[in-house]
Amino acid sequence: MGRFRIAQLAQERGLSVSELHRRIIENAPPDRPEIREITYSTVLRLWNGKTTSPIYDTLEGIAIALGVEVRDLFTPKEKTETDDAHKNIVPHYADA
Repeated sequence: MGRFRIAQLAQERGLSVSELHRRIIENAPPDRPEIREITYSTVLRLWNGKTTSPIYDTLEGIAIALGVEVRDLFTPKEKTETDDAHKNIVPHYADA
């Protein structure tokens, strides 16, 4: 599974990659011109999971276009047995 849920969130809203890109440009806040500079190819790479480390401005522009918070763009971490095992660890503090 990819790191981002951008395609999923966009498709839930009936948006294609090109429609998402258009929304990013149209909904960029006036004081954030760098968001208007996000390219179609950047959006496409994120959509397809080909980019794993986008800059925050890109994620913010996508979040604004989708009407979500930046944190909502990330795929939730799947819970593992190791995660549950860590709950049972009791910290050991050295005697002073």
